This record gives sequence, structure tokens and C-alpha cells, in this order.
Amino acid sequence: MTLHRSLGFGSGKSLARGLASSSSFLNRLGRLTGAPVDLHPEVEDALAHSKPVVALETALVTHGFPYPTSLELPLGLEDVVRSTGAIPATIGMLSGRIKIGLERNELERLAQREMKPGKISRRDIAAASAMKNDGGTL
Repeated sequence: MTLHRSLGFGSGKSLARGLASSSSFLNRLGRLTGAPVDLHPEVEDALAHSKPVVALETALVTHGFPYPTSLELPLGLEDVVRSTGAIPATIGMLSGRIKIGLERNELERLAQREMKPGKISRRDIAAASAMKNDGGTL
């Protein structure tokens, strides 16, 4: 399932437009209800100003390659995205919170697998959040 569909946007809307209209909603939702979603300020700013944003999954970080390749891969992909003028929005789960846009230390945490992160798909989000798990997204 694509990110735009999992967030409830049909194929008629672009992902960027849909996320831009929902970025402040996601942050307000998290603050008001305690929803486990954190939107990185750089991603939020890009969406608010209609800049291109590329969503990147983290399943390869947690399960695809051994360390240090598991860290080098997402950093390299983020560099490629930035070289095109877009903002990378690498998505993962840390301590039960969905993070849209990860810092380097968060990627390192997932890549080193000290906490044995799982693969997080749509069906796993509620349980992983309740158990405060780390995980790579599909």
C-alpha cells in the first residue's frame, strides 16, 4: 500500500498536496490526543511550502543489510533525494512513535539493531506503538 493511500488520500490528490494539508493536522493530532506521530520540522516546512517530499521506508535498514551498510544505504538515498531539490522523509518507528523524517542518530539506532527492531506494516502499528517498539516501515 502506498503512503498516500494509507493516510487516506485517494489517487486523485497528489501525495504532496494531501500531506501538506495534513501536516499541521498530524502535529496537532499528536499534541491534542497523544497520537504517536512525529513529523520532522524540515518535512513539515517543506509540505507547508509545497516543496517536493520523498517518503523512504526503513525495512531495509532494519532487515535488509548488515551494519554499517544498513546505515550507509538510507543516508545515501537521502543524499540522492536532496540532490534533486526534494526533502527526504524517511519513516520509521522509535519507542512506539511513528517518525516521519528521521535524524541521523535515529537511523543509527535502527541500523545497529540494539533493540531488535521489527518490520512495521499497517497491521502492526497499534501493537508496536502500545509496546513502545522500534521498527522499520514497509
